[in-house]
Order: sequence, then structure tokens, then C-alpha cells
Amino acid sequence: FKEIKQHSPVLVKMTITTVDDELCKIIEPNVCVSSKRFAALKQLSDAGIDTCILLMPNLPWITDSDENIIELVRRAHECGVKYIYSGFGVTLRMNQRDYYYEKLDKYFPGLKEKYQRKYRDNYSCAIPNVKTKYKMFVNECNKYGIITDMKKIIDDYQLPYKKSQLSIFDEFESI
Repeated sequence: FKEIKQHSPVLVKMTITTVDDELCKIIEPNVCVSSKRFAALKQLSDAGIDTCILLMPNLPWITDSDENIIELVRRAHECGVKYIYSGFGVTLRMNQRDYYYEKLDKYFPGLKEKYQRKYRDNYSCAIPNVKTKYKMFVNECNKYGIITDMKKIIDDYQLPYKKSQLSIFDEFESI
């Protein structure tokens, strides 16, 4: 990454949806726990590599608590993460929905019915109070100087590599 960064933008993104390693083991059973991902992001950041957390999906009533979001942002800051991009909800296609509901029944009894009442067969399932939660998330990120807007993320990590085109008129101004 350091070699590539000498001539091209490099941004390493990792998904982290919860700060709770035990919850992580349930919702992402085949990947390393969040604490290991935070450690990897710190190591990359310390090496001068730009890092980003993808806070998605954000699972309604599971990973959408204020405490989880605030702690995730705080830990991101401690690890030198420059960017966090979030989708405040989850998408569920028909086959995904069946699998997800099966897991809800297994690990979070009673939650499936809550999803069914609120979201019915919707593809997009935004977390409850999505606008309030998003505002809180952005405010928390702003405290630490963490960028959350995708256009600003792209502009920021590419900035050192942008070469401006000289205008012929620039030359005339110096005469």
C-alpha cells in the first residue's frame, strides 16, 4: 500500500457494524471480530494509509443504539480512521429476508415480528429514528474531524494526487 501510495490514491475500507465482539460473532460469524479490524485500521493509519469504516448494514434494534454508534466513532478516531460512511439500515431481498428472519428467531427471539410489523416486505429497512440517529452520527464524527460524506471522502483522499491543468492565461498574468 505504501508503494502504491507514492503515485496513486490508496484508501482501505473495512466494514465494522458493532464495537461488541460477542455481537459481532453472532451477526458476522465467518469474519474476524471488530476489535481485530480496529487494530488493523490503526496499523494501516499509523503507516500513513488512509482508512475508512463502512458502518453498514446498521441493523434495526441490534446495532443501531446510540451507545454503539458513539463508541464506534470514538474508537475509529483512536485508530486514526479518517472516514466513516454509513447506511443507516439494512436491505432485504426475498431470499435474504428468509435467512435473516431465521437468524433473528435463533439469536434475537421476538425481533422478527417487530421487523414484520414495521417493514413488511420492504426491500429497504431504515433504522427507527433514522434522521435523528444520522444527525447524531455526523455530529459525533465532526467532533473528531472524521469525514462522512462520500463525495468529500473521495475528494479528500484523492487531493494529493490531483494535478491541475495550467491555463495559457496563467502565463500571461505573470508577464
